[in-house]
This record gives sequence, C-alpha cells and structure tokens, in this order.
Amino acid sequence: MNNKQKPKVQRNRDDRSRQALQTVRIKAVKRVLEGESPTSVVRELGFHHSCIYRWLDIYKKKGEAGLGTRKITGRPSKRNTASRPIKDKGSTSDHTNIPRSSNIAQWALLLNKSLIDSEEHPLNSFISILGRYFKGGVFIAPDLHAASSPLRSSLGNSDLHSLIELNKLMTDTWHANPFLHSLRNPGDIQLLDEIIPRKQWKKNDFCHLLLQRSGVEYVHMMGLCIEGPKQTTGGLFVYRMPDQEDFKVPDKKFLLKLRPHIETAMMIMINSWRSTYTAKTLGEATSSLDVAVLILDGSGRVIETTSAAEDILDQKQHIKLTGQRLDFFSSDKQKKFDQAVNNAIIWRRELSGPKPLDVMRFSDTGGSAIGVLVQAITPPSMTIPHSVVVAPHVIVYINDLAKPRPALEHQLIVRLFNLSTREALLTTLLTDGHTLNEAAKIMGITQATARTYLQHVYEKVGVNRQQDLVQRVMKSVAVLV
Repeated sequence: MNNKQKPKVQRNRDDRSRQALQTVRIKAVKRVLEGESPTSVVRELGFHHSCIYRWLDIYKKKGEAGLGTRKITGRPSKRNTASRPIKDKGSTSDHTNIPRSSNIAQWALLLNKSLIDSEEHPLNSFISILGRYFKGGVFIAPDLHAASSPLRSSLGNSDLHSLIELNKLMTDTWHANPFLHSLRNPGDIQLLDEIIPRKQWKKNDFCHLLLQRSGVEYVHMMGLCIEGPKQTTGGLFVYRMPDQEDFKVPDKKFLLKLRPHIETAMMIMINSWRSTYTAKTLGEATSSLDVAVLILDGSGRVIETTSAAEDILDQKQHIKLTGQRLDFFSSDKQKKFDQAVNNAIIWRRELSGPKPLDVMRFSDTGGSAIGVLVQAITPPSMTIPHSVVVAPHVIVYINDLAKPRPALEHQLIVRLFNLSTREALLTTLLTDGHTLNEAAKIMGITQATARTYLQHVYEKVGVNRQQDLVQRVMKSVAVLV
C-alpha cells in the first residue's frame, strides 16, 4: 500500500512521525556540529553510531529538508563531515568550493579574502574552509610558548560561552602540548603519533583534553611550525576523528606550500589588530577626560568617533551628524569650521609649511558652549603624502565647556601624595574651587585646624602656596579618573 492508498488519518499520523524524526535528526546533527561527540549523541537517542554520519552527509548536501525523508538508506559516506569540537560559523556556507591542494593560488586568494571579511573574525572563513578540506578541525596558535587563546573558526548561533570555555581549558593544558618541544623552527611539521605514543595520551593533560572533548580514544593530529610576530614561533594544528584516515605525506606537503601565505596573513592580521585596539584605547582615554574625538577623511566625512563624541552628537545642541558630515546649527560657525577642515586637508596632501591648528569657541543664547580644535593628521611618511581620500586626514576635538567636571576622588589623592584622609579631603575641596574657610565649614573643623592641615599638605606635596597645590593636583593622574 503506497502513501496515497492509506487512510487520511494514517497519512497524517505518518507525516507527524516524519516531522518528529526530522526534528530529532536536525537536533542531533547540530549538537555534533557544535562540538558534542557523535557517539554520545546517537547513544543518547538510541541510534547506531553510523546514523549520525549519514545525517551529517545529507545535511551538508541537502540541508535540513533532506533529513525529513521517510527512509534514509545506504552506508555512511566516506565524504561525511567529521565531528569537531568547534562548529565554525563559516561552515554554514557549504556552497563555497574547496580548492584542490595543488591550487595554492586559490587558497592564497581565500586567505586574503578572510582578512578583509568585515562580518566575521579575521581568518575565520579560511580556517573553516581548511577544516572542511581536511574533514576535521583547524586552529592556529600565534605564539607556541604563550598560553593564549588560539585562533579558530567562530561558533555558530550564540554558543560563544562554549568557545570561551574551550579556550580556557586549552590554555590551562597548553604547557603539556607535545608539539611545543618538537616544533622548533618554521617549516617543522609532525604528527602527534610521531611525538608521543597513544598509550601515554591519557597521562598527558593536553592529549587528555582532546580525547575528552572529542569523546574518542584517539585523534589524528598534525602540527606545522610557522613564524609568528617578532620572530616568535607559532603553530597551525589540524585534527581528524578516528573514522577518518590518518594524515599522509601529501597533506604535509600541502601545508608546507601554504606556510608562507599563512605567515604573511598572520602578520597583517596582528598589525591590523594592534592598530584597531590602539585607536580604541586612545579613544577610551580621551572619553575618560570628557573630550570628544572625531576622525575625518580627505573629503571631510566622519569615519570614526569616540563615545564622548557620540554623546555630543546625540544632544544635537550645537552640532549634529548629517550624511557623515558635521553640521553646525549656525552658518557662520559652519563656515569657520569648514575652513579649518579644508586647511588641514590641504596640508595633509601637500605637506608644506607648519601643520595648521585651529581653535574655536561656539556658544548659544542659553549659555551653553563648546570648544572645538581642528588639526591635520601627520601621514605615516613625510616624503610620500598618502593623500588617499578615504584615509584619515583630520582630527577634531570637542569639549563641552558647560559640562561640570566630576569631583576628584579624595582616596586617590591619599595614595598619590601620601596624605591622611582629612588632608586629602581638604585638598580635594580646594581643588574643586572652594576657599579654605568654605572647606573648613564643609569638613566641620575650625579655620585654624584647616590651616594646620594645609601646612601638612604643603610639606608632603612640596609646594608653598594654595595655587601651586591646585596646579600640582590638576597635573597629576588624579584628573584621569
């Protein structure tokens, strides 16, 4: 009896059964792709372990819809996707053609593309494709002898905590990594079985972690030594599950051909990270001083802002952002600002004469005021102007002059100048603009006692006048918090 000859009630029941089975298969596949052991997953569901590999192969070729067929037959495909402790975000795009090992030019292109992928982590897509090529997992250690989080393709969905936990576990056991003593020079490449016998794996913390996370008795693993930043030695590691064949000589030759491209990509990525985080750090430093910073390109468009700048722009009191350009609410102010920006851009392109610096103060009828400083950005080379329009040309500082300055933390003054709590409180009040008499009243002490405290402060700070004391405090790091 075929499906059409069955009663409608039975057909509906069969449809619900297929849908339920499809849901089970999909959940099982996703659990494996997110790092669980395939053996433990199918054991929990009551299926034979070969089922999960058939499901993985069908999911790769047909997606979730393929797992809803009434009967999935056939032996497990040899081209299935092996279990990996990490499900990579990039592997969802299985339509990407994986180059042959002989096509190094295509691999180099994929490597370069992964560096400029703005939606993913640098190298993420390349590591993902390389893992699919080897039917296993791949991760890179920028420095073999620094217990830091390795680079691997990112997790799908929202399973970031699993990645963080795995990196922490690997960092804790990294000192036991057998490859650390065998990969000495760039180009060294070895299999884990060549370094440590399998019977000793469970006694090795690093190997034990691999087995524990994979849910198997052993894995195939290969390590390649690469040159890291500042002549450090890094490593690229590939691993497969036991159901996959061991790594062969062609696999080693392939990685050796890729090595110079990977090393160059690593240097580019690290330099990019360093520049990005340096700029972020400087932005946070200026924001802590309540100074807004905006970076403009060679066309006067805003390409970067700090959080303090975003706060000022959100207020839309003196200035706003319109189409990536700073728009003042007064034509006179706008003309003056645009002229300052143009002067900076011209100097940035021609590099002739002193670097322009324009300072302006803009106020409104309500008493609010801002200070604006416009300055050209010095290019990387004074002999080559680097006048690319999209490059940073101008830096703009904006300070809300009407915004009250936060009070100094007197406990910080205690530590900086070795003052007592009462001496530090008096110093803080004087720095905030109070007179000695006003500070005495606030502290609930007599003027004579306040003068005694002040004399002690003078001796400890090394000044003789109240004005010098205030200047000394204001020039210290106390104003940075």
